[in-house]
Amino acid sequence: MKASNTATGDQFGQHVALSADDTALAVGPPLPIQASTPGVSGSVFVY
Repeated sequence: MKASNTATGDQFGQHVALSADDTALAVGPPLPIQASTPGVSGSVFVY
């Protein structure tokens, strides 16, 4: 599993959560991916 915009050092996958009914998985890094983008405050990917 990989985010569409990962880069070296993003630590994608450090935070994960599974919904109570096991139908959704949320995955994210501790900091925003591509933090240099203005207005970006966080990232989460739901599968």
